[in-house]
Amino acid sequence: MFLTVIHIMQKPQIDVKNFLYNKLKFLDVELFEYDLLEGIPDELPAADIVIIQVGNKKEVSFQHIESIASCFINNLNVFYIGDANDLLKNKDKYLALGFKKLIPSNEFVELGCALFEASMSQQKKELDDFKKIAISDSAFHMFEKLGECIFILDNNLKLIYLNEQASKIVKMDFFEAKGKRIEYIFQLSNTDRPIKTLEYLRGIVTTKISTGLPRFTMLRNNNNEMKYISANINYVSGEYFEGLFIIMRDISRIMKAEVQIRQLSQAVEYSPDSIVITDANGVIEYVNPAFLKLTGYSDTEAIGNKPSILKSGHTSEEDYKQLWQSIKSGLVWHGEFQNKKKDGSYYWEKASIAPVFDESGYIKNFVAVKQDITKEKGLLEVNRIERNNLMAMIETTPIGIILIDKEYKIKRVNEKMRAVFRGHETHKTYEALLVQEDVFEINNTWIKMTDLIDSIVKNGTIYEGVELTYNLGNGKQKWLRVFGVPIELQDERHALFSIDDVTQMKELTRQLEVATEEAKQADQAKSLFLANMSHEIRTPINGIIGMTELTLETDGLTKEQIDNLQMVKYSSNNLLRIINDILDISKIEAHKIKLENIPFSLETIIKNTYKAFEIKIKEKEIDCVINIAKDMPSHFSGDPYRIQQILNNLFSNAIKFTHEGHVKINVQATKKVNDNYRIIIEVQDTGIGISQADQKHLFKSFSQVDSSITRKFGGTGLGLVITKNLVEMMGGKLTCNSQKGIGTVFSVTLNLNVVSSKQAVTEQKVEIDLPGELDSVTCLLVEDEKVNMMIAKEIMMKAGYLVEEAINGIEAVDKAKCKQYDFILMDIQLPEMDGVTASKLIRKGYKDSDQYTPIIALTAYALKGDREKFLSEGMDEYLAKPYDKESLLIKVSKVLRPDYLALKQQYGGYKEAQYKQLMVDLITGMNEAYKVGKYVLLGRYATKARQIAKAFGMKDFGNMIFKFQMKIRKNEYEQAKPILLELNVALKDNLKKEWS
Repeated sequence: MFLTVIHIMQKPQIDVKNFLYNKLKFLDVELFEYDLLEGIPDELPAADIVIIQVGNKKEVSFQHIESIASCFINNLNVFYIGDANDLLKNKDKYLALGFKKLIPSNEFVELGCALFEASMSQQKKELDDFKKIAISDSAFHMFEKLGECIFILDNNLKLIYLNEQASKIVKMDFFEAKGKRIEYIFQLSNTDRPIKTLEYLRGIVTTKISTGLPRFTMLRNNNNEMKYISANINYVSGEYFEGLFIIMRDISRIMKAEVQIRQLSQAVEYSPDSIVITDANGVIEYVNPAFLKLTGYSDTEAIGNKPSILKSGHTSEEDYKQLWQSIKSGLVWHGEFQNKKKDGSYYWEKASIAPVFDESGYIKNFVAVKQDITKEKGLLEVNRIERNNLMAMIETTPIGIILIDKEYKIKRVNEKMRAVFRGHETHKTYEALLVQEDVFEINNTWIKMTDLIDSIVKNGTIYEGVELTYNLGNGKQKWLRVFGVPIELQDERHALFSIDDVTQMKELTRQLEVATEEAKQADQAKSLFLANMSHEIRTPINGIIGMTELTLETDGLTKEQIDNLQMVKYSSNNLLRIINDILDISKIEAHKIKLENIPFSLETIIKNTYKAFEIKIKEKEIDCVINIAKDMPSHFSGDPYRIQQILNNLFSNAIKFTHEGHVKINVQATKKVNDNYRIIIEVQDTGIGISQADQKHLFKSFSQVDSSITRKFGGTGLGLVITKNLVEMMGGKLTCNSQKGIGTVFSVTLNLNVVSSKQAVTEQKVEIDLPGELDSVTCLLVEDEKVNMMIAKEIMMKAGYLVEEAINGIEAVDKAKCKQYDFILMDIQLPEMDGVTASKLIRKGYKDSDQYTPIIALTAYALKGDREKFLSEGMDEYLAKPYDKESLLIKVSKVLRPDYLALKQQYGGYKEAQYKQLMVDLITGMNEAYKVGKYVLLGRYATKARQIAKAFGMKDFGNMIFKFQMKIRKNEYEQAKPILLELNVALKDNLKKEWS
């Protein structure tokens, strides 16, 4: 501590402590405070300064102050702080008591000056004492003049002395640093490891062993500056002193120079360029590893020789002469050599050779830095050859190329470019294009070539495949495809054009567009033809099959008549199958078949396939075996209708071509990943078999392996083609293994995903549920074809329904206006007004009369999508012709179920506001059913909501519900969610608009 202060005060007092700590921060003060009135202890610490402060003189007598002052009579620095008037009045008395300074209570400046003066006196005294007990006066002056930094620390590592150089390195003077512990003066660190300065020095004091600092030690001073230092730390013990004597040197400049030298050395050693140093006479003194690697010489072979050992004889002596003249005159020489390696091979070097001067200005050495440019030289030659080749290619390329500068001057043009404009009737050469007015048409605007050049050169525009029309000037035009880009050549931007004459291609494109449009029209005509063919053929077939079934139900038929009618029915069904095959192969070729993805039971499909051919199997007296793996999952997801079609075709062929023996169906399932299974279905027979040569015709349309087969077994040759295409559309594979006269095995491999029993659709047989009192249930039958009218009417009447007829759409609408029917059977293709239009008008009439009648579409339109189309148009059910009695009665029973009739009664009893509320309740029910996964209930709500939408002419809303139903029926629940959200929004709009 520089100052120890005893402060004896009488309250209220001036805050001397606050003044000392905050106003005189340059002083290091240790302060002891005592109360004047309470007295002071018998033992007081040794003090440098004593301050006696009186606040209220009335409470303190002069004798009291005298007794306190007598305690410090030998202290040179005793100050008295009191009232200014009292000090003036009793000045002599206070000075007689031994006070060094009398200070008025409001004179803090005077107090500060007194303390500072006392501090300086004390510090000078301490320094003098230090010189007496620690070092001689001459040594002290020597330390001050030394270039090294001197630090002297006591055993507690507090600073006793530092010289001028030490003050500079730590940025603290002697008085500022003295008495501080060393860690407050500087910190040490090392690049290898940190140094805990206090612990390090304390260890030296403890062991009393002198040492030096590790290499790369750094000192961090009071200004946070880092210096490399070296130091000797000596432990000193004597009569008057015991502590550390540190001699330190700032070696930052030396370390920096070492680093630079080391870096330069490494750069030379690891440089990829050859570096050679010679003396003034050109004798080699040093070569780096790159030189040795390149030339093949060792360092002992190179050092002591001259660089002439590398001479190849391909550089002239005049060049060497100029080199020596340059470097001896003090200049740096740059140039290239073709030198020779130790093994005799040649290489190219690019060299820079410079002289090195000594302190007197004489040349001491020469340094050569040489770069191997052999590859670059080779590349230059290659580039020269390639440039010539490129020029030849440009000249002979079939696309016109022209290079033009900003002044419209042609710099290069190839032969094809000349040919593009050759034969121009107005201008003899292509150069005239540059000034010809409005020669090109782009985006219906005629422009000049100069405009294109300006756009590229000035604006940097890039034209990529722009098609221009070039005016020949004789009423004819050419089509040109132009690529124009800016290109920098010799620091100047040019325009580079590649121009291709596409006139012929344009004509071909036009012809192709015409042909494409014609093909499109032909395809549409084909589709229309197939639709009409399907309708026109199905209509009479419906009559044949229907009349045959009705006749078979009459009494009194002989066995021969029954057999004949059964043959008619069988032949009609064969004809229908052929029509279906032709339509399927057409849809496959047009990529118009879409596969379903719904749950199904594969085992059920296989059993149904067998049942369909059970009678035929018994007739042929052959065995049929079905082997289904025991570990087969119960349900898969896919298209069950197409899988049924595949099995029908394969099983039908197996039975058709087998006269004796057996037909087997083997089914195996192998799990692949997660819920995916590989299903292998084999259909095996002991039939006529197929030779290897004939198997290549199996999967060709309208083709059979033997023409006699058509006569003997019948068929179109389309079954296997359709089967193969359907299997491949499902991502599967169809293979055939057959031998002539032994039998055939068709193998179908499919990858199917397993679904849980909850996801699977419950398969139930639809039974005909006829309502009671049928004689009161009326039907309007709308049909223009007499035979079909007769068949449908006969089926309905035999089932007990009352039937009224209409032969066209207009008559159907009129009758529906006059009478409410329980249901309507509506043909689609009708004279005067089609069935769809008639149904819409009937529905419109229901809206006004609060009645609802289900409508079933009976139509020969049986292509993919027809059912969905007619249901979306407002039909309640759909049945394709030809149909049988059971199918028709099932559809009728469905629309006459109690829930239909109940809904119908609701329509008759509810008012408009109640209709709205009913729709809101149904959509709300759909939302709740979807959330909890009750999809059966969800389907019922959707059906009723769609029926109400139809009844009130909400077509778009009804179509939206239908799309939602389709997703639910396919188990595509996630895809159905956005549609349900749209329904909620659309419901609000419909309540406001369509029902307002």
